[in-house]
Amino acid sequence: MKNNILLIYGGQSGEHDVSRVSAAFVEQSLQEAGFAVFPLLVDRQGNWYRKSPGSESQEKATFKMGDSPVLHTGTESFTPEFAFPLIHGTTGEDGLLQGLLESLRLPYAGTGVAGSALGMDKILSKIQFEKAGLPQLPWVSVHSSETFETIAAETKSLSFPLFVKPANMGSSVGISKVASIQDLNKSLEAAFLWDEFVVIEQGATVREIEFSILGNYPHYEVSVPGEIVVSADFYSYDAKYKDATASRPEIPAHISLDMLQTMQSLAKRAFAAIRGDGFARVDFFLDEENDQIYINEINTLPGFTPISMFPQLWKASGISAPNLMRKIVELGLKRHERRNLQKNGQFHA
Repeated sequence: MKNNILLIYGGQSGEHDVSRVSAAFVEQSLQEAGFAVFPLLVDRQGNWYRKSPGSESQEKATFKMGDSPVLHTGTESFTPEFAFPLIHGTTGEDGLLQGLLESLRLPYAGTGVAGSALGMDKILSKIQFEKAGLPQLPWVSVHSSETFETIAAETKSLSFPLFVKPANMGSSVGISKVASIQDLNKSLEAAFLWDEFVVIEQGATVREIEFSILGNYPHYEVSVPGEIVVSADFYSYDAKYKDATASRPEIPAHISLDMLQTMQSLAKRAFAAIRGDGFARVDFFLDEENDQIYINEINTLPGFTPISMFPQLWKASGISAPNLMRKIVELGLKRHERRNLQKNGQFHA
């Protein structure tokens, strides 16, 4: 197994701060698993630094291209054998960073270019889920070029409350709950600050059940379920990261065995629908009154903060953080090997 890991975190998206907290957990877990880690911070202006998440010191870092990429600072050189992209949101989770790593021929953790792009874009992923026959709450997509009157007309098929979400953003950034048509315009303005494409989704009285998933297409294993119990109005960015009293995880979530098996099967189908590899978190809504399951979204680069569901669900399933890192690296290497065989016309299923 490769030993030199390039950990890429920070980035220029609205999830920069979340990425930095995730990176501290991942760096420690990789080191506990026996890997040498080069933490590469991408700051909000796009500059690269060799900086450990828990350290104040930093050095400017540059890439030297060649048969193998080499990172240079003023005091050291590092030849990565594997990359762990941990930039949440745009430019890190949407296939752009994955494309760079592909061009460097550097094996990396997680889903590839196409799957990352599909998973990041809520509209495109919903289309894929629909084609795969996965149940979803009613929704429409709108664009910033449309007038408010046009958008209001498009939402007439939906019932309030509605949720307004930027298509390409995570961590609940830019999401609003809308109780009436009078509040819709303000919520749209907030969402359009983050993306020109927006999803408007019908709300419902539901439980939020999440699963972590590991594996390369099409062979996956799924964790025990977790539930986000929210005391706030909904699971907003503040409820996730700022107000410790606004939500709490319940692991494992209390659901029937039949429901568990059904949701685990749907999680695998959702990951397969976007050609997922490596790891992800799959989120569902559970409407107990009508005995209905709805897929909410898939996150191909979930949070790795100490309180994040992804590592906590695997811990509850019997996989420690260091062992989780080893599995993720192993899956990334296997995917890289498979891709190389395909590119050279040598792949056999």
